[in-house]
Amino acid sequence: MMYLHKECDGPDAERIATCVWSHLFCTEPSDSDILVVLQHCGDEISRLAAHLLEADDAFRRVMVSTLWVALAVCRSRDDRAGFDRIMASDAFKLYSAECPMLSPERYSALVENWSRKYAP
Repeated sequence: MMYLHKECDGPDAERIATCVWSHLFCTEPSDSDILVVLQHCGDEISRLAAHLLEADDAFRRVMVSTLWVALAVCRSRDDRAGFDRIMASDAFKLYSAECPMLSPERYSALVENWSRKYAP
């Protein structure tokens, strides 16, 4: 999330970063302030998410690998709506083939290396 905060600026930067996070993870925010920003800035949020995935290989690999994990969680919880949201997401459709599901050890190493790269 700190990475997204660095990429967003302006008066609604924190809310936009939260919306981008939600967009990338295919979740549905419930906070009314976040929903208002999502309503007004939906196209900007989608463009920013797409730009970040395209521009930053390490970020893309972490996000798509995390979506693979989220798919498994959705399956284990019989969450068909969550599973379908991930499968339909642009991020997963565009990048899942180049970022396959990783073993727990490789996933942990990927996230750890990425977080070190972007630590404050």
